[in-house]
Amino acid sequence: MHNLPADILDLLQRYADILWQANQSVNLIGYRDKDTLWTEGIEDSIFSVKVAGQFIAPASSIIDIGSGGGLPGMAAAAMLPDSTVTLVESIRKKCDFLNFCIAELGIKNCFVVQGRIEEYNLRGTHDLAFCRAVAELAVSLEYTLPFLKTGGIFIAHKGKKAAAELTSSAHALTVLGAEKESIFQAEGKCFIVFRKKRETASCYPRKNGLPARRPL
Repeated sequence: MHNLPADILDLLQRYADILWQANQSVNLIGYRDKDTLWTEGIEDSIFSVKVAGQFIAPASSIIDIGSGGGLPGMAAAAMLPDSTVTLVESIRKKCDFLNFCIAELGIKNCFVVQGRIEEYNLRGTHDLAFCRAVAELAVSLEYTLPFLKTGGIFIAHKGKKAAAELTSSAHALTVLGAEKESIFQAEGKCFIVFRKKRETASCYPRKNGLPARRPL
């Protein structure tokens, strides 16, 4: 599957098992069955990380914003063992699951931060950001770009509305200091790569839920 080494594939299969089992009692994911979790959750995350590997060094700093059940951040930690992956999640029970999963799988390069991204203080420190299934593109750009180094990349995973969201996010890109670099497509899904070109103004991301209520 995806030409992954056997040990990494095994780790991701174990992770999927733990995630599916935990989801029976804690609402972590919305997939209707375990096969869908694998094809739409794990495989899409693998593709995202493979795209990222074309733009970042093997030892990079990665942030997964609104990590939820850990996708794609856990896949990034498994596939890029020389990188450091930070999972930012505001909901305590999801953070508890992520910490349990990391310990159960023996993953050493992945860490959980509980809190809203608007309160995260490590600006300009990451090489790569993910923000999967959190918000529309303009909002995701405001959540991610302030925390990337200049030259860092954000990979947005979008579906059928990708083109419309990309058009409506033009102002946000200008304000936040980034440009679209590449687009990769696979099985009806779209993975858009953005590169940060300059430092983002310190007023972003706006607090008190403003990014979602009033997108740039």
